[in-house]
Amino acid sequence: MLGALLMLFIATGTISSSIGVKSCADADANQYGGGADYAPKLAPLNPDFVAYCKNRPDTSFGYIPPPVDLSHLNQLPVERLPASYTLPCVFDWRDFGKVTPVKNQNPCGTCWDFGATTVLESAVLIGESVEYDFSEQSVALCVDRSWHYLYDGSTDPCLGGGWGWLASEVFIKKGSVLESCNPYKPSALNCDGSCVCDDCSSIKKVDGYRLVMDDGSEIDVIKNAVYNHGPVTVAFKTGYLYWNNTYGYIYDYYPCSVSPTHMVSIIGWDDEVPHPNSNHGGTGAWILKNSWGTGWGNAGFVYLAYESNCATEVAYLEYKDPVPDEALLYWDEAGHVSSAGYGDNSAWMASVFTATKSEDLSHVDFWTTSNNAQYEIYVWNGFFGTELASQTDSCQEYGYYSVELSNPITMTAGQQFTVGVKMTTPGYNYSIPIETEISGWVDPPIQTSVSFIRHTDSSSWTDLADYGWNACLRARLTAIADLVITDTWVCWPNNCTICYNVTNTGNGTASVGHNTTLFVEGVEAAYDPVYVALVPNESYTGCFDGYTWDYTAPNDNITVCTDNNNTVAESNETNNCMFNIWKCGDVDGNGIVNVMDVRLLMNHVAKPSGYPIEPWAGDVDGSGGIGDADVQLLLAHVFDSDANPLNCKGG
Repeated sequence: MLGALLMLFIATGTISSSIGVKSCADADANQYGGGADYAPKLAPLNPDFVAYCKNRPDTSFGYIPPPVDLSHLNQLPVERLPASYTLPCVFDWRDFGKVTPVKNQNPCGTCWDFGATTVLESAVLIGESVEYDFSEQSVALCVDRSWHYLYDGSTDPCLGGGWGWLASEVFIKKGSVLESCNPYKPSALNCDGSCVCDDCSSIKKVDGYRLVMDDGSEIDVIKNAVYNHGPVTVAFKTGYLYWNNTYGYIYDYYPCSVSPTHMVSIIGWDDEVPHPNSNHGGTGAWILKNSWGTGWGNAGFVYLAYESNCATEVAYLEYKDPVPDEALLYWDEAGHVSSAGYGDNSAWMASVFTATKSEDLSHVDFWTTSNNAQYEIYVWNGFFGTELASQTDSCQEYGYYSVELSNPITMTAGQQFTVGVKMTTPGYNYSIPIETEISGWVDPPIQTSVSFIRHTDSSSWTDLADYGWNACLRARLTAIADLVITDTWVCWPNNCTICYNVTNTGNGTASVGHNTTLFVEGVEAAYDPVYVALVPNESYTGCFDGYTWDYTAPNDNITVCTDNNNTVAESNETNNCMFNIWKCGDVDGNGIVNVMDVRLLMNHVAKPSGYPIEPWAGDVDGSGGIGDADVQLLLAHVFDSDANPLNCKGG
């Protein structure tokens, strides 16, 4: 046992490189937006963050307490409905094959990155039964550069350190990318300010961060989160590892009153695991997936006794597939750095944006500052102009929310619009999430006349740039497709079917599933599933395979419609169909058979490439070819249709 523990201490030493000291003088002082009593006030910084940057711990594995103080959440429990089920005594997502392989962050302090990434991997594996290996390297390199502490040292971002929602912001804005596109290479994370973000394609994007608990005290709450949402992040204080012959290695630092130093994921629990610390009675432990390789702990996993090791930042992620041509507009490059308010539990924030092309405003995104937050969303045309939409709801947990609008709002190219949100946070007096400078850590660009705050419904709006802040309020716009049937024809003379061409004339991508339908005389006759997406100005040619069209005199009404089941949101939903009257001998396609058709058919026979026609309509004698006999019959038909009937066959 002594040898095993010695090996663990050695392994711990290889991970425990120091994180650089950053200046945070006066970081714990309250800050005001101005001298007047009515000016908004910033919430104090997280005391653990202040303590960290003033007195860097001797040993750190990469987790830094975030600057936002969330201690109030412990006094404001989430208003949840009681569970209608009994949780098992033992639960482990590995039993269901929903935990991806253990990785190794060594020698970097990138646990904040690995912990968040493994939670996203499991969320996708649970939701889709598809296993992805997402790139931690990409996360470490793609945090917004306003967090300059992470990129200004020779060992950054390898030893820079961070927290869970810092990684989540990368997943929100850029998305997760494959490990194969940007493999983990610690030496490339010691770049002394020369690091650049990759251009790898996004596989999944996060659109929700939910903080379940900011401490480990509510065991059933955490269990429910793991059970219902999958593995969650957790930060805790590493330390002595106990050995148990049945369960292997167990963390049990109790009582604990220090800051956490490491972030991993909770993948399950076991209520029977003994608490080996003599100061800690009872049983029960979380099952943790670590990022120190399979040679550490219990093959890369370990137990963490309930309510031990100062556990914090227990959170899960919500995700979605990347939406083609979706743009996330924001002014808060750094994300949630602090919170602001007027001394009570309600205030307003607003952001002004401009659409760059014809797009739909589909979602409004924001960080909340507390549990049980209530919001009222408003969208105004122009700069606080005419109201275009409003809706209300609430958010249970602290976190990041992407709220889908009940009805998307179409914005034209160059249209300015304003998104405003009234936030109410019962029991907490700093309702507005903002970004601001923290000396030595983060210095976001602050734009003027784009981000605003006010106290009440009747208060005037104040430019947040006056205080050096931006509100964490965002808008999602999706460029809009417009599918149009541009041509239809018959496969002649091989008697195959009717074919068509569909073109995306909009400026957004039409997703897979814009299926095409054929109607003959107003009755659905055939259906062609389309398994390709169309980018702007791209066309697709398809045919109604398995269907044979037979012409019925005197004419057939043929209608071909794209996206007849309205799968794709379009800028114009009225131009999806092409209607034709197909008539034998009507080679110019104008719906009438006359001498102009005879002239065109005669010219076509003489020079086919110079005078294109609808072939089936020119084969008026039904011979399967077009020649002088067809010209003669069509001429005779024009002068005496009864005596000279046409014999088009359609195929």
